[in-house]
Amino acid sequence: HLEFASPAAKRRSSGASGEARSTALIDVNRADEAALQELSGVGPALAKRIVKARQDRPFRSIDDLLRVRGIGPATLSRLRPRATVRP
Repeated sequence: HLEFASPAAKRRSSGASGEARSTALIDVNRADEAALQELSGVGPALAKRIVKARQDRPFRSIDDLLRVRGIGPATLSRLRPRATVRP
């Protein structure tokens, strides 16, 4: 008998360190591309666009992420729990 766990199930079973990582806020004005990819729905291409957009004009609020191509209202709502913009 073989059991295959999904990547999400593996993350859930990873214990305290995985939970701490999953709840930590990520500052979209300071995070590198790898850290941005920890946000739900952000892959390598979107992380690059976020970094490029903040170089052009830093984000003043989470809502400013809407100016990044590929981030719409649905994606923004997934990002809100873990993304932050600090002064």
